Amino acid sequence: MDVPIKAAKCPLLLYSAVALAAKSLGRLSPLTGHLRDTGISSSEWLHKARTYYDKAINYLGQTLEVETLSPSAARNLPPDRRWSGASGDMEPPDRRGLLPRTDSDELVGTTAILCVYEFLDASGEEWSRHLDGAKSIFDIAKEGVLAMPTRPGSSSGSQSWRPSVHSRVAIFWNIARQDMLDAFINNTASRLNTGDVPMWRSVGIHISDAGYILPSNDPEHYEPMQDDMICNALVWLVMQLVNFIAAGDDVPSDMSPLGFGMRQQPLLTHWGGLVSQFDAWYDGLPDSFRPISTSWSDGNARGYEGREGRRLPVPKKWFVRPMCASTMQWYHFARIQLLHNRPHLSTGLPPTGAVASPSIRGPGSLAERHRSYARTIQESKDHAKEIVSIGLAQRDEGVLVHSVQPLYAAGQVFQHTGAEGEETRRELDELRDCLIGHLRWIERETGWAAEYRVRQLYEQWGSDLDMSMHA
Repeated sequence: MDVPIKAAKCPLLLYSAVALAAKSLGRLSPLTGHLRDTGISSSEWLHKARTYYDKAINYLGQTLEVETLSPSAARNLPPDRRWSGASGDMEPPDRRGLLPRTDSDELVGTTAILCVYEFLDASGEEWSRHLDGAKSIFDIAKEGVLAMPTRPGSSSGSQSWRPSVHSRVAIFWNIARQDMLDAFINNTASRLNTGDVPMWRSVGIHISDAGYILPSNDPEHYEPMQDDMICNALVWLVMQLVNFIAAGDDVPSDMSPLGFGMRQQPLLTHWGGLVSQFDAWYDGLPDSFRPISTSWSDGNARGYEGREGRRLPVPKKWFVRPMCASTMQWYHFARIQLLHNRPHLSTGLPPTGAVASPSIRGPGSLAERHRSYARTIQESKDHAKEIVSIGLAQRDEGVLVHSVQPLYAAGQVFQHTGAEGEETRRELDELRDCLIGHLRWIERETGWAAEYRVRQLYEQWGSDLDMSMHA
């Protein structure tokens, strides 16, 4: 959606966009130079942000109030409180003071902007509240999304491809990504229904009848998705994974009608299905999702100074497109979550063979579980290193903003076990320092909240924040 053009005729959208811009500037570090160029202090920008945010909320309330009125009552409202975007004689010549309809691009876009406004500084409750509202408004405007053909230029579908539909789909994915993030951060289920395959197909994902993402590297057999839609497809998969994690050990009654001790088997089957889905997505990636360059650096990373002059603990990895780099960080994030949320069969299960003993053989044996833990630790560490490697090479603000949660997951992996050797412990310390420095650099450069994750990592590591690296 072309926000500046539409905002010129919609105060609600205008105030929302200006509030977000002002808040972003207010959260930047004075050392970045952005604030020095404006001549306005951080506190002044934040005051402006709150002022315009309050104006936007006021207009939003008026818009929703108008929608609850009968047509006759709405017709009697003053011109500055009538609907916009509707045809007919209810539209006065001056459209600058009009309110948008609840099914308009302007209102749907406004809700996405207000959600980002709250998420910028990790305002949990307010952010969740706006996401609830965004979901409700999207439900009202859902027809405008689902009428979209599977791909531009397709003759199928009830409507041809229109710019407004394209805009609304982009807004949908903005909200979907935030919904996934909110669900992960708060350990809750997503608002959007991941099982509604027709809906996800309608917003551009190529999904097979079996529920797998179709490959985009085999054009002879499958029509490839564009890179941005491949990225969006991973959002859908991660949302499914987050919902699986949030469900915990809850198993529907149809999986365990008698409530006996085989509850883990259905969970393990579900988990295996998720692994297969991520495998299918990864195996179908085009070359743009592979790093084009990998290099070790003896210099210092942003916010990190190597110990004793040593080089960075991981190489930097560059990608052709920033969105591809960000998506691969999230892929490695998902792999870490899958590894650490794998259900285990009980060690008390019956033996799988006539001679086997459950204590020494079989998928639920203690020996196999011990080996599984060791593999999980090593594979998680490999994925965590990939997240850091990709992050160190990026300067695109979109990548930096969306790398906070994957970096946090990587940091959780860099935990001392107490059994590692001195060399391994030193490597973990260097990885920690590098990761913490990068997280803090992200907040200074973009204004996006990351320090709360730094504090959580220090708490989990058992480290004293005051004795560690300073922001």
